[in-house]
Amino acid sequence: MIDLLFDLFASFYERGDLASAEHIAVKIRQAVPEDAVPPC
Repeated sequence: MIDLLFDLFASFYERGDLASAEHIAVKIRQAVPEDAVPPC
C-alpha cells in the first residue's frame, strides 16, 4: 500500500498537480503515524 501511495504522489508531482500530491502526502503520513517528520 505504501508503494502505491508513493507512486501516486510521484505521478501527481510530475504532472504538476500539487494539490493532489499534497493530499497523497497526508495519506502517507496517516499510514505511517510514527514517522519522525513533524507536522506542518
